[in-house]
Amino acid sequence: FVEGGESGQFEFQVDGEDPRQITYDTVLPTNWVLAGAMLPNEVSQLVQPILYSMLIVIIVTLLIGSVIIFAIVRAIVRPISGLSNVATVISQGNLSSTYNVKSTFKDEVGQLADSFEDMRQSLIQTIRGIRDKSTYLAASSEQLQASTEQNMQATEQITLAIQEVSGSVDEQTTSMDQGKAAATTVSSGIMDVQQSTQQVTKAIK
Repeated sequence: FVEGGESGQFEFQVDGEDPRQITYDTVLPTNWVLAGAMLPNEVSQLVQPILYSMLIVIIVTLLIGSVIIFAIVRAIVRPISGLSNVATVISQGNLSSTYNVKSTFKDEVGQLADSFEDMRQSLIQTIRGIRDKSTYLAASSEQLQASTEQNMQATEQITLAIQEVSGSVDEQTTSMDQGKAAATTVSSGIMDVQQSTQQVTKAIK
């Protein structure tokens, strides 16, 4: 033992064996000294199985964690990739393309898929509305064109009627001028007859 100390440790070797490490401590109030001996590599030998077990646990945990992480990432990426493919098809004009996500959990990805489906349905309804309005507008345009053609034909007929009326007015004006000239001639004849009558009357007297 080490003199002057209540606790401590030292090494000793017996008959060429590996040195042993002695650890001692004094227990009060009995002043008994408890000592323990062990080989220097005994701790490492005792700790080595624990270290191996811990390494195995760490490796297995990493493998299981990697598998779980891969499954989670795949569960997230696969629906998003499917939605991306559907979006590409829709961008090319094919609105009938859809992605079945009914089997996924109602997480953020599932909500995204539901929102995407709602957007697709809304887009289909909007395009149908535009198509119906375009059809109605085309029909209205055809009706307007037909009405315009009818109006043009009616305008031509009115123009022809106005031209005929104008020709009749010109003819009536000419006839009136001729009638006026004839009346003037008749009036002149009557005046000549009157003068001749007056002369005959004077001659008789």
